[in-house]
Amino acid sequence: MTSQKMEKFGTKEVTSLTTWYYRKGVEEYRVTLPVALPSMPDEEMTFSTTLPLEFSSGTSICLRSSLSQVHVKVDGELIYDSGTAGSGGLIDSRWNLVQLPLSAAGKTLEISLVSKHAGRAGTLNEVVIGDESTILLNIVRRYGSGLIIGILIFLLGVLLLPLHFIMDKKSFPRQEEIYLSLFAMATSGWLLGESKMLQFFTGNGTFTTLLPFISLLLLPMPLVLYVEDFGELKNKWLLRTLFWAFVGNFIICNVLHFAGIADFYTTIPVLHLLMIVAIISITAILVREAVARHNKRATYLLLAQSVLFISSLAEFVLFYRRDFSVTTIGLQIGLLCYIAVLSWYYYSKIKSLMQKNQETRYLRGLAYRDLLTGGKNRTAYYEDIPKYFNATSQKLSWLMLFDLNNLKDINDCYGHAAGDEALRTAFICIEECFAKYGSCYRIGGDEFAAFLDGPGEQEIEQAIQCFERTVREKDAQMPYEFQVALGFGWYDNTIYENFESLSQEVDRRMYANKVKQKIGRTAAPTPKEKPLAANHVASPKQG
Repeated sequence: MTSQKMEKFGTKEVTSLTTWYYRKGVEEYRVTLPVALPSMPDEEMTFSTTLPLEFSSGTSICLRSSLSQVHVKVDGELIYDSGTAGSGGLIDSRWNLVQLPLSAAGKTLEISLVSKHAGRAGTLNEVVIGDESTILLNIVRRYGSGLIIGILIFLLGVLLLPLHFIMDKKSFPRQEEIYLSLFAMATSGWLLGESKMLQFFTGNGTFTTLLPFISLLLLPMPLVLYVEDFGELKNKWLLRTLFWAFVGNFIICNVLHFAGIADFYTTIPVLHLLMIVAIISITAILVREAVARHNKRATYLLLAQSVLFISSLAEFVLFYRRDFSVTTIGLQIGLLCYIAVLSWYYYSKIKSLMQKNQETRYLRGLAYRDLLTGGKNRTAYYEDIPKYFNATSQKLSWLMLFDLNNLKDINDCYGHAAGDEALRTAFICIEECFAKYGSCYRIGGDEFAAFLDGPGEQEIEQAIQCFERTVREKDAQMPYEFQVALGFGWYDNTIYENFESLSQEVDRRMYANKVKQKIGRTAAPTPKEKPLAANHVASPKQG
C-alpha cells in the first residue's frame, strides 16, 4: 500500500490512500485515485488496498460517493453499507465516514460501488484515512468556500427583491431586479447542493441530493426572462419560447422522477441541450444588439453572459468526461464574474442616476431660489399656494405682502449696490419675524410675501410688532430712509372665492399702508387697525 500525506492539523494528519487495485475477471489492475473506469448500470465495481499496519483508536476512512451505493469490507467482512435508493430511485450523493476497528490494521480494505447509472460505479474519488474530527476539518477547509459562495449569492438574491420595490420606477421601469433575484436564489440552491457540505447541516440525504437537480432545472428560467426584460431587444419571441421550453422540461422531469420512470440524472442531458440552445440564441441576440444597434446595455450583458456561458460549456465538458473532481469550480468562477460585471453595470447606472438627481435638485433649487436674497422666488410662491391655501385646511392660513419704499430713489442717489443691500435687508427683516410660521418670498423687484400656516391673531400681532421694530432698527443704521409697507389677511373660503381675491384685498391694504408711510403715518398697520373676525380676514366691505 502506498499513501500520500494530504494535510496536517497540529499533531494530527490526514493521509490519502492513493494506490488501489481493481480486479476484472482474473486480471488485476493497479489504479491511482481518483479514478473513473467504464461501468454498466447496476454493475458492482470493487477496489481494494492494504490498510496501514498501525493506526490509533477512532481512525476512520472517508470517501465521497456520487449516486452510488457503497459497501466497505475488511478482509471480506462488511463493516459499512450506505443504504438503498431514495426518492425516485435516486441514490444519495454523500460523504461516507467509516470508523475502522483496531483489528483492521494491515488487512485488506475493499470498497464496492453500485449505481444504476453507467460510469458512476466505476468512479472512485479520493479516500482519506485519519482521525474523524481531522477529516471533517479537512473537508471544511477544502469545500467550505463553495458553501460560503452559495450563501452569499442567496443573500444577494434576497436583497435584490426589496431593491426592486424601493427603486425609482421611472429610472428602473422593468422587472430586472426580480429576475436577477430569482436567478441568484436558484443558482445558490445549485451551488449549495454541489458544495458537498449540506450533509453536515441536514440529515436528509434526499434533500441534499435533489436540491442541486431541481435548482439546475429552475436556474435558466429567470435568466431568460432577465435577458428578455433587459432592453428593447429583437426576437423576443425566441426568448419567450425558450422560457416555456424550460418550464415544460421542469414539469416533465419532475413527473418522470417522482413517478419512478426516469430520475433527474437520467433526464439531465435534455436540460443541457436546452441550455446550449439558449446560450447560442441569447449570444446571437446580444451580439446583434451590441454590434448592429450599438446598444450599450446589450454590450454589458453580452460581456457578463459570455463569461457565464463559457464556464457553463466547460462544466458540460467536464461532466460528460466524468471529471467530477473539478466540476462546479469553473462555473463558480463564471457566476462570480457574471455577478461582478452586472454589479458594476448597476453601480454605474445608480451612480449616474444619483448625479443626475443631484444636478436636478440643484437646478430645481435655482429655479425656486431668488439669487439676490437667497430666499424663495416668485415661482416658488405660486408653487406653494395650493399647499397653504385650500378648502380642506383646518388651520389659519395667512398671506403677508410687503413692499420696499423708495427703491428707485435709493438706486439713483446711492447706487444699485445700495439698492440691492436694501432689498436683502428687507428680506432679512421679513424672515426674522415671520419665517418660523411658514415661508417667505421675493416675488418682484421690491415686492415680498409670506405664507403663514397656523398662527392666531395674537401671534400675528406679535410678529408684526417684531417686524416694525426690526425695520426701525435697520432704518437707524441706513444713510437713507428705510421703510417697508405691509398688508395682511387670512383666508376664509366663505368670504373669498379663491386665493386671487384674498391677494387683491391684501395688496390693497399693503398699498394703503404704503401711502400712510409716505405721508408720515404709522410704519405698519396692526391687527387693531383692521378688526379681524374670529374665523376670517375682514372682507373688503369691512375695510
